[in-house]
Amino acid sequence: GVGSLTLCDDDVVDVSNPDAPQAVTSRTVSGQAWDVAVKDNIVYVASFGGELYLFNISNPADPKLVKTIGLLAWSNAGYDARNLARLNNLYPSGNAIATGVSVAGNNLFAVDWRYGRLYYYDVTNAAQPVFKGTHYAPFLLKVEADPERDVVYMLGAYGRFSGIYSVPI
Repeated sequence: GVGSLTLCDDDVVDVSNPDAPQAVTSRTVSGQAWDVAVKDNIVYVASFGGELYLFNISNPADPKLVKTIGLLAWSNAGYDARNLARLNNLYPSGNAIATGVSVAGNNLFAVDWRYGRLYYYDVTNAAQPVFKGTHYAPFLLKVEADPERDVVYMLGAYGRFSGIYSVPI
């Protein structure tokens, strides 16, 4: 049969023989890689360093870094204007603890665990995300969207803040 390739953190692994997976290649990212999502030929890697890394996997054996997007964490509304401008301009450096990323249709969502923030991007062109907005919910760990209901669900994970949060897209 034909082997399929998948990305685990920042390693490409050939799983054509599930009993003996083989590393094909590896790419490292700054900070700790935490989650991964795929759309078309682009792999998105969320890192504890506050960045979202975009790799082109047209050739899975040789992923190419095409863009780094900074995910910004803030808890004070006084930083809204500055941080929203940076997010709109896809500023390449962030300070979030990005723990989740997912893609549903043409929507990409990432979350920050540090102060809690959802980041929403249009990825109609997978390699050129367009920032669409952000939403606060505390200590976000994971994110999944339900495009049929136009809702995104986020998992908050810390003490009394643990639970499911949802917002319309």
